[in-house]
Amino acid sequence: MNVEPRPNRWLWIAGLLLLGGTALGANWFLNSSTGSDGASAQDKDLPPPSTICIGIVDIEPGVAKLYPVQPGGVIEIITEGKEVKKDEVLLKMDDRLAKWKLDEALADLGNAKSLLDTANQFPKKLESMRKQQQFLVAGTKHQREAARFEYKTKEELAIEARGAINESIKKAYEEIVKGFDERVKGEEEKLKELDLLDPQIEINRAQSNVNAKQAVVDMAKLAVEECELKAPSDGTVLRVFVRMGESLGSNPKAPAIEFAPKGPKIVRAEVLQEWARYVKEGQEVSIADDTFVGDKWTGKVKSVAKYLTQKQQVIFEPYMLNDVRTLQCVVEVTSEGPQPLRIGQRVRVTIKNANP
Repeated sequence: MNVEPRPNRWLWIAGLLLLGGTALGANWFLNSSTGSDGASAQDKDLPPPSTICIGIVDIEPGVAKLYPVQPGGVIEIITEGKEVKKDEVLLKMDDRLAKWKLDEALADLGNAKSLLDTANQFPKKLESMRKQQQFLVAGTKHQREAARFEYKTKEELAIEARGAINESIKKAYEEIVKGFDERVKGEEEKLKELDLLDPQIEINRAQSNVNAKQAVVDMAKLAVEECELKAPSDGTVLRVFVRMGESLGSNPKAPAIEFAPKGPKIVRAEVLQEWARYVKEGQEVSIADDTFVGDKWTGKVKSVAKYLTQKQQVIFEPYMLNDVRTLQCVVEVTSEGPQPLRIGQRVRVTIKNANP
């Protein structure tokens, strides 16, 4: 009896051989990867010869964006590219309204000073008023005594004539004397009221009024001065964004003038976080324009930021990553090429690395 071999046996044998080969290959791959990672880790401990990053040319004080404080129409403006000295007028506004307010404030100040002069004379005036009231009290008392004497005199004359003074006349004189008594009391109360007045209080009040008016004058003078936009320091007018006759408001959306203070040129570079640990102060730097191969400039790392931040120089170009953390560093330009570096120029910065 012939027995035919089962066809599934060869499938099982092929499967086992394939499984064994896969196990051997996986073992070889894992052993190789471990050796490769070890070598790679050693290579990572060694810094690359240089770090390349993108930077923008600037000046050490930074470009100032200027705008007039007072709103109004532009009546005078400087030309772009002009070098100026500190406090030189860059832009002038219509200052008529500001000057009218200053005149009004000066008039109010003059009136307040007149009131202060009057208050300073108040002590002498109060002393005179006090003396006048004292005289008035004394005079009223004399009138009262005169009424009494007149009554007594008439009474004595009536007695000498072997008669008596009329009762109605007697009551009339008594009422007159009482009236003078009340008048004396009233005048004495007025004298006490004068004694309560303090001249220094009036002087202080008038002086405070003068101080307040002087503050208004100072604000008005400042408003007149602020109609002129002056250079904060020696420097260069980079850009002018307004024109003659334009009306400028108090809530600007853009500067009126971009001003570059006089100072050394620097490059503000951004190093990716991956290479930040290799950057140190004092490292030598090579600078080149980022758009073409040409002039070279040299420099050194002047300062390195103490923190990492988002990328400031966002560039929407191929192979440019903008969602990364960067280290800000300032590069001092030590020598320039045939062409000068220009503020705002994008450059490629090559930093010669030191050991981390």
